[in-house]
This record gives sequence, structure tokens and C-alpha cells, in this order.
Amino acid sequence: MQALHVVTPSDPLTTVEMVGLLKITQQQLGGKQNILVIGDAAAVMRLRQSGLSILGSIDGKMNASKTLISRFERVLNRGYSKGLTHIVGWGLSASSVVSRVTSELHKVAYVDGIDPKASLQSNDTLFIPTSGQGASCLRAMGIGEDWVSEPLVGVEPTPMIASQSFVRETLRIEGDPHVIAIVGGSSSAQEILQMAFRIKTTGKNVIFVLPSDYVNQGELIRVANQRDLDHLIFTTPPALRAIDVIAYADGVWVPNTTGVLSTNCVLEVLKVAWEGVPLAVQSTHPIRSVPMVGSSLAWADDQLNVSTWILESICGDAKRKGATELTAHVRSIAAPYRFVEGLQQRASITHSLRSCC
Repeated sequence: MQALHVVTPSDPLTTVEMVGLLKITQQQLGGKQNILVIGDAAAVMRLRQSGLSILGSIDGKMNASKTLISRFERVLNRGYSKGLTHIVGWGLSASSVVSRVTSELHKVAYVDGIDPKASLQSNDTLFIPTSGQGASCLRAMGIGEDWVSEPLVGVEPTPMIASQSFVRETLRIEGDPHVIAIVGGSSSAQEILQMAFRIKTTGKNVIFVLPSDYVNQGELIRVANQRDLDHLIFTTPPALRAIDVIAYADGVWVPNTTGVLSTNCVLEVLKVAWEGVPLAVQSTHPIRSVPMVGSSLAWADDQLNVSTWILESICGDAKRKGATELTAHVRSIAAPYRFVEGLQQRASITHSLRSCC
């Protein structure tokens, strides 16, 4: 597969984890693997700093002038597609663009989080979701059954984690509290506040650390101040990556989400499981529909389950031992080489799908 890979880094559903898989693909697939960025010069610079080799870019992710598709097609006609066989969109925004362009190349779209309001073309693009729930959402949005593949997941291993002392100093943690990291930028503020209050009543010294992209931060902090819970809520600062906080934490909790997303992101939760940190995921999370491992990850039915798990996690090593065992299983199904092989296998059927249309 010789491909032009398209990515929109400013799209919230184009997560760090997805960009990591794009980097693995470019490094391991071989042949021509060109990357086109939909975004400005700053976005291109950030991706280059992360280790990606960028061919070029198109500005105007918001498509305010309604000319993004025509400009993309002109770029292809200027020679960007020469010698290539496929166009691959990474993330919902880039996949929306790829699905709507007219091209002789075979088109593939790899999507994790899904917004039901997105505009997707269904008759000549193979969509690869990360979960069974994601596949169902795509079909509900009008994507034909034949054009939705089996789910595919992977994880880019993190070669280096910040030291515990650096994380502690950067978060400005005082004393010696137990730390529960929150994963999910759209996590329910109400659930987090209720959990903080529940744990506070036990007398245990536990703090909760929000991700840096948490969308409900202003409202959550305002209510936390009113309820005298603000000292239990921290936010990941720009100097720290999410994975640095996760590795430092005693456990990671993935609450239910708010907002319009049909499915929230699976890859960021798999990344936590890969690192061997004790993990509590609500049973309604789409990761539960990931084959072979989902039900082991998304087990928490309610807040009582989670609060009991938090107290057990801070009182002993049993949960971390169980997390280590789960990690071995996650690493076997989400290994980089398996992801690249899976992407190639799925992309190879686009020719036969087009022939049937």
C-alpha cells in the first residue's frame, strides 16, 4: 500500500494516540507513505516535532469558505497522488474530507471518536472503526454495511515517562495524597464531583487529576468551590503529558461522558491499559465492544463500583497486579505490528468493494 495519509490535528477526535499510530504506520509500512496536514503552519510544526515526516498542508480546517474539498482535489491533481494506491483519513474530520473527495485512489478512513453530525460519504470509502459500537454508529449514519470493516486497534508505546518528582512538582501536589487520573475530555462533571464528595466522606486523602483538554473545567471548578471540593481537583498543566500523569497515578478512572458524541475515544483508554495502571471504565464505554478485551476493561456499572475500586486501589497491590495481567493481554492484541498488518489487510479489500459498486 502506497498511501497519502490525511490528518487534521486540531480536531479533538484526532487524539495523540491516533497520531502515534499514524507515525508507526509511516515508519513501518514501507514504500511511499506521504502525510498531508489539514491545518496551519503551527499544526505542521507540532507533528514534525512528534516525529512525522510531512509532505505538505492545506489550511482551513473549519472550511469556512466551503472550498476545502475542491482545494484538496486540486492538490491531488498537482501530483500528490502520483505513484500512490490509497488515501487514508485519520480521525473523523480528515475522514470526512477523504470520503467526499473525487479520486481514482482507493479511500480508507480510520475513525475512533464519532460525532453523528459529521458529513460522511458512504459509497466509495472503507471506514475502519476502533470498536463494535463505533461500527454500529457508522452504519446508523448511513455508511453501507460493506463499507464498514471489522474494528482495529493499536497502541504506540511510550519510550520515556516523566519522573514522579517532576510530575508531583508540576502538579503542585502537597502532602502525600493518592492520585486518581481522569481520562476523557468530555467526562461528566457531575459524576466527578459526586465521586470526589463520596471519597472525601471516607476520610481518605485522594485527589483527582483532570486531563488538560477537559471541556467542562470552568463549570466543574465553580461547583467544586461551592461544595468545598476544589482542593481535591487538579488539572494537568501544559508541561505534562497525559501519560506522565497516568503513570504517576494510583489508578485511572474513565467516567461516562456528556455531549453529542455517539462514541468517545477508545484508543486513549487502551493506552492506559497498555501502561499497566489500575483502570476503572464505565460499562457503557464503547471500549466494551472491542473484541477479546473490551469486557475486561469496561466493568464498572455504577459509582459504588468505582468508589470501592478506588479505595481498594489505594490500600494494596492487588489491583495493580490484576492490571499487569490485563496489560499483557492488551499488548498482545494492540501491538504496533498487528495494527499495521490489520490496516494493510483492510485496505486491500477496497479494490474489490469498488468493483462491486
